[in-house]
Amino acid sequence: MCALHVHVEVVDEHEGVAVIDRVRPWIPVLVAITANSPYWHGHDVGYDSWRSRVWNMWPTGGPAELFGDAATYRTVVHDMVRRGPRSTEPP
Repeated sequence: MCALHVHVEVVDEHEGVAVIDRVRPWIPVLVAITANSPYWHGHDVGYDSWRSRVWNMWPTGGPAELFGDAATYRTVVHDMVRRGPRSTEPP
């Protein structure tokens, strides 16, 4: 499920947000070139990569909205931590 990941070194949170925001439009291409098996529990699910579908079931799965700046990123992270891992409370 979590077989593909990439580590990218950034010098600070401002550069990190810039990288996250700039890579977002490329996510469909990255998913396409990293497609894995169309099988899940022995059944052909009809997708070239079922892993991406399962990953998007997680509350933090899938691409984030554009942050724009480090302050917005910190606010999003703070809100996620404040709500906790199982909360259904809206932002």
